[in-house]
Amino acid sequence: MTVGVRPEAVVSCVYAFRDRFESPSIVYLFPSRLSEPFVERIAPSKTSRALEVLLGEVEVRHEVVEEADIGEAARVISGAIERLRGEGFRVAVDITPGRKTMSIAAYKAAVESGADLILYLHLKCREYESVIYPLIPKHCAQLVVLGGEGGAGEAQS
Repeated sequence: MTVGVRPEAVVSCVYAFRDRFESPSIVYLFPSRLSEPFVERIAPSKTSRALEVLLGEVEVRHEVVEEADIGEAARVISGAIERLRGEGFRVAVDITPGRKTMSIAAYKAAVESGADLILYLHLKCREYESVIYPLIPKHCAQLVVLGGEGGAGEAQS
């Protein structure tokens, strides 16, 4: 998933995915140069272990994308999707976090690369933008399946 300047958006998406599906084996992050420092706040490291605490042992990979270049960002994300599928993983792409251009690139890459799921965490109440998913009232957040090979026929839930 892309990474913007709100690390809680990434963590919330992982919470929602884990609650609805299962804990992922790998979390692949695509920060811009501006948001790359937030990877340290999200990914397992000596300073912060938000994803490790949430998921247990999880592999976190990341590649920097150019946030304003949709074509290049989509190419980088497509490459990661194809590598993961080549390693035998099912791939879910969450387009929630990140700048709008990054979300567009992630969606484009997910569709073109045949991701198994394309997800969006719809926050219905803006006052919870800086709040982590489990602290958001259930009626204010909805994990939406936008598409993907594994989401065919499932519009929302």
